[in-house]
Amino acid sequence: MITTPIQPIYLDPALDAWIVTRYNDVRSILEDHRFIPTLIGSSHPVPETRDEVRDRHARMKEGVTAIPAPDGAPAIPKGQCDLIQDILKPWCLQFAASAMGTPLDTRLGTMADEIFAASAFPYDVELRSRGSSAASALSRCVNTKNPVALQAFIALATSLPYFAGNAWALLVSHPDQCARLRKQPELVASAIEECLRVAGPSRIQFRKASCSVGQVNQNSTVLLMLEAANRDPAVFTDPDTFDIQRNDNPHLAFGRGGHSCVGAPLIRSMSRRLTLALLDQSESVTLKEPPLWNGFAMRFLNHLLVVIE
Repeated sequence: MITTPIQPIYLDPALDAWIVTRYNDVRSILEDHRFIPTLIGSSHPVPETRDEVRDRHARMKEGVTAIPAPDGAPAIPKGQCDLIQDILKPWCLQFAASAMGTPLDTRLGTMADEIFAASAFPYDVELRSRGSSAASALSRCVNTKNPVALQAFIALATSLPYFAGNAWALLVSHPDQCARLRKQPELVASAIEECLRVAGPSRIQFRKASCSVGQVNQNSTVLLMLEAANRDPAVFTDPDTFDIQRNDNPHLAFGRGGHSCVGAPLIRSMSRRLTLALLDQSESVTLKEPPLWNGFAMRFLNHLLVVIE
């Protein structure tokens, strides 16, 4: 399971925690049903069998499949704008509300942002409390007939625009790669995969061992460093190079196994659509100021100021 001993760290005297950085180790733990997704400060996990994990994952996939695709794409204005706040966030919130059959209300976006912030900064007790309250309030507003309604709304209203913003920031920061994609839009699929590898929204995933596994004790917390795994030189050639034509790209941005992100196909397809819309409706996009990256467990930009021509 774990190929060689991993290095333990202790985040506080009461928390037995392990950090895992190598690609093969991270992937093995992601695919092992004995390591259960957890939140900081949560109680001991309830063990599940492989069949239980597989069946629940299949039901969640069905819920995602039922989400209708949106009509069209956002309009891209000329001049100076904030790609995150002016374009991505409002358009994706509208899409999320429509997909979940919920009236459009900016307060729903605020709730989703608070839940996302709690995931991005899991050690912030105040943010965790606000995120929990927001999740309870938001769950009463979305389509409860869909088993993944709450998760889907958060993903569409926050994860999608933040990842698309990450992708756009990478492309605009690498003019040669952006120019290549303009000339060869058929590369958009591999471009999005490379953006996921280099700047996928999830930097760290947390697991708790439901039983003792190797040198990891039962109820120990494991921090899976996706960002490090996705730059492991044993797996990725020139891992620090951003290359939209990278062929072999088995990144772990969406996890693996029974706890992988069921919304991955939707995030992928929508990110491609949004990126092509940006390129189709502009001749050039220039950074107004360097991107200011944010987040601990999740990576995102609050703003992406550019000039569009």
